[in-house]
Amino acid sequence: IASFLIFQTAGPIRGMFRFGTDSGLAGRTPKWLLGLGSVMAVFLAVAGYWTAAMLAGFLTVTALAFWMSITSAREERRFESVALVLLAMALAISMGVDFVRIEGDIGRMNTLFKYYLEIWVLFSVVSAYMVWRLLAEKSLAQASAPTGETSGRTSVRTLDSGRWIWPKTAWKAALVLLMICSLIYTVMGTKARLADRFSETSLTLDGTAYMENALHVEQDQTFELAPDLQAMRWLQDNVAGSPVILEAHNEQYRWSGRMAAYTGLPTVLGWPWHQTQQRLGYKEQIPRRAADVAEVYNTTVIARAEEILRRYDVAYVVVGELERIYYREAGLRKFSEMAELGLLRQVYSNLGVVIYRTAWE
Repeated sequence: IASFLIFQTAGPIRGMFRFGTDSGLAGRTPKWLLGLGSVMAVFLAVAGYWTAAMLAGFLTVTALAFWMSITSAREERRFESVALVLLAMALAISMGVDFVRIEGDIGRMNTLFKYYLEIWVLFSVVSAYMVWRLLAEKSLAQASAPTGETSGRTSVRTLDSGRWIWPKTAWKAALVLLMICSLIYTVMGTKARLADRFSETSLTLDGTAYMENALHVEQDQTFELAPDLQAMRWLQDNVAGSPVILEAHNEQYRWSGRMAAYTGLPTVLGWPWHQTQQRLGYKEQIPRRAADVAEVYNTTVIARAEEILRRYDVAYVVVGELERIYYREAGLRKFSEMAELGLLRQVYSNLGVVIYRTAWE
């Protein structure tokens, strides 16, 4: 992107400072645009916003390149201007997150993370077009020529001329090196992720396929994930709306919260840290909910379990291998007793998972 902007604007910018000349496009370049951008960049740098200052410089040159494109007679101007608009959007958003953040964010971590996902997509689209343009020598030669001029000081600088051979070769070498470097993660990251897989599966877009044959270990106890997968599919196929489900709770990066994660249904409490971190205003609710989930599963007092289930508007209670590992057997037995009393109704079961529906939901 930087190479493209430099190539597009270097001649006109030099023309602005070449006294006594008014050659073509260089002479008609809006000096106020360059001046305004320079003032903004200097002001931001003095204020200590170095990233924003750098981006302001890029944005200024982008605006200059856009003006040159739309005022030219070249056929490429339509495509070129779209790429420059997308680039300006990315740069503007990049500057914006230095000054504006989402309320309640941790510093501005999530603001940066979420917006920069969009920014890098825009950069990638723009850079793909600009690399193609830079590698097309004929297009470069036409782009570097001021409208209506083919001779004099501002004559066309084709990259085939001797003075451009070495710079062009060095630029291509740097481009290839950077592209190779960017692919390191593609290779090494894929290798690392494959090493972390639960089990071998065929190539598929089904993110749950690994569960069909996978074994998982919690608290030194091994169990199959296939029953959980079957229960998840039942919930996906048979539950309408967004009723609350109750399932085992534990620390983040464990198998707890798996039904909510794979079905999208809300649960009383998922992984705790992100809830604590991103909802600081009521973080005290996290340990309280964790204690309530444990009590519902562990208590043998039916009235107490019903009270907590009603408090959180729970519609479905999951009792699977994970719950049997985390919680007391005596406490889990009460769910079948509650079903006999009509407080719960068993709506699904397989070899490892039972799901109950509350009578009041």
